[in-house]
Amino acid sequence: MKLRSRILAVLMALLLAVGMPLTALAETYDLNEGSVTIDANETGQTVTQNEVSNQDSNPVITSGGDKTSNTITVNTNGGNANVTLDNVNINSDGAAMEVNRGEGTTVTVELDGTNTLQSGEDYAGLQTSGEGALVIQDANGKEGSLTANGGFLGAGIGGGIGRAGSDITISGGDVTAKGGERGAGIGGGGDGEGSDITISGGSVTAIGGDYGGAGIGGGYGGAGSDITISGGKVTAQGGDYGAGIGGGESGIGSDITISGGNVTAIGGDNGGAGIGGGTEGEGTGITISSGDVEANGGSWGAGIGGGREGEGSDITISGGNVAANGGGQGAGIGGGMEGKGTGITISGGKVTANGGIVGAGIGGGREGEGSDITISGGKVTAQGGFWDKIIGGGAGIGGGYEGEGTGITISGGDVEANGGFLGAGIGGGIDRAGSDITISGGDVEANGGDYGAGIGGGFYGAGSDIIISGGKVTANGGHWGAGIGGGYWGKGSGITIKNNAVVTAEGKDNAANIGNGHSEEFTEKQPDNVDVSGLYITGSVNGVPGTIDPNAVPGAFDGFDETAFWKEVVRKIQAANPGDTVSIDAGGLFTIPCWVIDAVVEQGVTLVIAWMGGEDIIIDHQPDTGSQKIWVFSFTTLPQLLAK
Repeated sequence: MKLRSRILAVLMALLLAVGMPLTALAETYDLNEGSVTIDANETGQTVTQNEVSNQDSNPVITSGGDKTSNTITVNTNGGNANVTLDNVNINSDGAAMEVNRGEGTTVTVELDGTNTLQSGEDYAGLQTSGEGALVIQDANGKEGSLTANGGFLGAGIGGGIGRAGSDITISGGDVTAKGGERGAGIGGGGDGEGSDITISGGSVTAIGGDYGGAGIGGGYGGAGSDITISGGKVTAQGGDYGAGIGGGESGIGSDITISGGNVTAIGGDNGGAGIGGGTEGEGTGITISSGDVEANGGSWGAGIGGGREGEGSDITISGGNVAANGGGQGAGIGGGMEGKGTGITISGGKVTANGGIVGAGIGGGREGEGSDITISGGKVTAQGGFWDKIIGGGAGIGGGYEGEGTGITISGGDVEANGGFLGAGIGGGIDRAGSDITISGGDVEANGGDYGAGIGGGFYGAGSDIIISGGKVTANGGHWGAGIGGGYWGKGSGITIKNNAVVTAEGKDNAANIGNGHSEEFTEKQPDNVDVSGLYITGSVNGVPGTIDPNAVPGAFDGFDETAFWKEVVRKIQAANPGDTVSIDAGGLFTIPCWVIDAVVEQGVTLVIAWMGGEDIIIDHQPDTGSQKIWVFSFTTLPQLLAK
């Protein structure tokens, strides 16, 4: 070192002689010879090692890959600092590298070669403090990597014990950050928040420490906020109780934006969301507009949204390829266990949301309501989870186990919603209602789980205030559930279909296609407040046949099975007693098969047909058609045949 210092002194003298500024130097400093301190102010940057100071605008620090306990400290006060790490390997009882940033300053760290920072208890691997910014990059064409490991209560990159980790940007390099126990991978130390974290490139792996650290965001007890990912490959794994991206244990995850890149976020066990809140933490202000995103909640946490007992709210997806899987009892997108899912908006992208065990695909976690959910575009597939054939589960879109589904609006997109066992496709979870559901556009398929409605109530849940005014809608009830209306033992009411909506609804096992779920308690033919004047449907509404809108353009709709309609009429005839009058509404139909008339004669009943083309037709005997029997009779000619 003495020889190097003498050579450096000679070089400095020569440079002064020719008038070259000292800041042009880019010296390499070997940590094996001592710790390095960098100070930057308004006049430049000074590098000090073993009490020898040099002005150097871009020092290169190395240990040649050899492990050392010597450290790096960077201080800024009115000036920016630049440093290159080249095969550094530090294992220190304190902070391996500490960056103290003055207000308005930036510290830029360039990565060359393989670098490892291991700090001791209470310290982050690469520790930050102050109000300035830290930028980690790999921009000089030499491949570089960094592994930063925090000690107990320290983040991998960010804050030490009780300290926040903020204003951190990663734009390149292969970066792995692992928090010590209770510390975030990137963000806050134990009891510290993680905020203003930006990733725009590189390959980043962030692992939260056990007992409460987020992968990216807050440490134990700390929130994670203002986190932005626009590029790169990012993998974030929360420690126990922490979110993959967002809050640590008991910490909120908020203002999280993903606009690009390949992102995998995994919540920690015991309640961390994949993206959002830690255990008992809310996930809110989450926006995804592009990129490939996979978010998996830890047990009891949502894929995207709340941690265990945390609400998922203000979640917006407008693009990208998004797969969200609830853990345990959390929703795919929405609330964690016992948490609501509300204020969820999807307008584009490909979105797949699977509820964990008893959570909704999109909506509430266990015992959580799913509300204020809006879908206007994109391809959306939502699957409610279920525990087993006894416990039941959540809706595809709406409430989780024992959670209502309300305020659900679909105006566009390609939507498939499948209820878990005892949950509705769209609406309520087990034992809960589905209400205030509006569909005005899009291609929507809703399939209830066993005992749940396609659209409406879950098992024992009512379906009410359901309006379909446009789009193409297919609603299939599960075993004993209505197509649209109530689940098993659930009443269907306030259902309106209008404006030539194309609707196919099918109830199962004595449940209405539109109306009430199966129940010995419900004896009325038509449920309360059901208007299907605009309906184009196969089957019946609680035994009353569906109708064709008189204003419909012929051939404009598909899916209507006229034969199935008349088979339903025959079933009504056969269920009647001899001498009874059976009334049906044939809507816009104007022909009747001869085998329906045969059933009237065989059962000895009177059939009264209301239709949109004229007066009611009454059939109480086989018409005389001469020697030839044809398949159908026209309503316009049938009265003359009956009069013979």
